[in-house]
Amino acid sequence: MVDKKEEKPKIKLSEILELGSDFNLPLLSEINGQTITIEEVAFKKGKFGEYAVIRTTDGKKYRTANEVVLNQLKDMQKYLEKYTVEATVKKVKNYYILA
Repeated sequence: MVDKKEEKPKIKLSEILELGSDFNLPLLSEINGQTITIEEVAFKKGKFGEYAVIRTTDGKKYRTANEVVLNQLKDMQKYLEKYTVEATVKKVKNYYILA
């Protein structure tokens, strides 16, 4: 008698993204020129390196792997313990900054 291997249920990639993957969050660069009030930042490791998820006071979340912005967010993190930080997303040449 041959043992039948029990098949695992399938899930589509689109369903995984809907389950809360950070990669379905909009990129910070999509709000170029807009001012946001940052409430919290979480740094995470992904397949292609470090990235951050930013939560604003209006409950929206954005992600970025931009090295310049990551460094700014790391410097900002100690202030986020006591304050919210207002910043404008700006494109400078071929990269983005928070100003």
